[in-house]
Amino acid sequence: MTTTEAIVPYYVKGVALGVPIFLTAIQLWTWLLFMPGMVRTGTVDFRQAYAAAYMLRSGRRTALYSYAAQEKMQTQVVMPATTPLPYVAPAYEAFLLQPFSYLTFRNAYLSFVLLNAAALVACFLALRPWMDNITHVYWWLPIALFTGFLPLAAALIQGQDSIFLTLLLAAAYRSALKGGDAMAGALTGLALFKFSIVLPIAILLLLWRRWRFVAGFCVSAVAVALGCLAITGIAGQRQYILLIFSLAGIHHPPVQLATYPVHWSLMANVHGLTYGLLHRWIGTQQISLIALAVAAILLTLVGLSAQRVNDTGTLLLLAIPAALLASHHSYIHDLSPLIIPVVVMLNRFLPNEGNDGFSKLQVRSTALLFVAPVVYSYATQEFWIVSLIIVLFLLSVCRADFEQTTPVKSHLHPHDAVPAVYSDQFRRK
Repeated sequence: MTTTEAIVPYYVKGVALGVPIFLTAIQLWTWLLFMPGMVRTGTVDFRQAYAAAYMLRSGRRTALYSYAAQEKMQTQVVMPATTPLPYVAPAYEAFLLQPFSYLTFRNAYLSFVLLNAAALVACFLALRPWMDNITHVYWWLPIALFTGFLPLAAALIQGQDSIFLTLLLAAAYRSALKGGDAMAGALTGLALFKFSIVLPIAILLLLWRRWRFVAGFCVSAVAVALGCLAITGIAGQRQYILLIFSLAGIHHPPVQLATYPVHWSLMANVHGLTYGLLHRWIGTQQISLIALAVAAILLTLVGLSAQRVNDTGTLLLLAIPAALLASHHSYIHDLSPLIIPVVVMLNRFLPNEGNDGFSKLQVRSTALLFVAPVVYSYATQEFWIVSLIIVLFLLSVCRADFEQTTPVKSHLHPHDAVPAVYSDQFRRK
């Protein structure tokens, strides 16, 4: 029997052996059975980004956010669809995607999948120093956590940009732990292509008075805003704002956009939770107002509960799940950044599995957060339930005593060692 086998509880090894492999198998099943048909019919989310990039390259930048123009372009360069997807990201993302528009849609999609895969590998490498305890269970378990996390697979399959969001947040986490709060904020600001997730993160860091982070974020945000303005012009940005308000139900949508379905039950956030619990009794407008109020209360409570946490890196780990809950849209692929707190917190709390009391809930709620997205495979219309697991994770983690953790040995700067638990704690069990 090896040292690791004698240290790690047998049931931890059993769960680690079965669950990630099972979730990875679900992904392989999806790739083999559904992916070819989705690419052939152009029903992946990448279609609207591809068409938007094509519009910019062909000189139609002022019409980038016209839903009618988007529908026409998607039909022309991809293929007709029953309900074309509107392009709702800031214009700088479409500008960066222009090189893909020189390829056919199929080749562009496959190229983007490869780029996404490379970004996922980079994210894994960025977080690798915080996986020592996980490696003590099985050497391959860190890899299995990434390959088995369903939101990452959904982002890959759909050609979504959520993996790039995850990479930027992982880089921000590393920078914050080295004392580079301003750089962490700037990296987070570059992820404004997912502004509904990134803005709540910035709000929380503002509540926590991380001024250098906020300053770095504002610099990137201004640069992004000016870049978008230069790409589409004032008229284009005005049209973009109206499009966002239309999807949010704040502004009356254009005729073509009025039929676009927004599936709140598929969202693991406060809005999805409110809809799942109340839609049988009240209307969608009242649900939206309640969800907005609850999201504001949630951010305030998380902001107050983490006042004793001293490092910006750990605060980011709390801000990511809180921001996803408060976000207006959190489909399964949007949950990709959860892999950051899942990996780091699981690594940190894993030695607590042998303890009694609340500390055991911390490791188990983290493990449950990793598994929770499997709901999508068995009860797609009830995916809002996952928001409850995110709330449980936040409640348990916010009560963690981060000051008692022991630094992990690594080749990084001493600041990098703060958030990890030294793997020798397994040997003391």
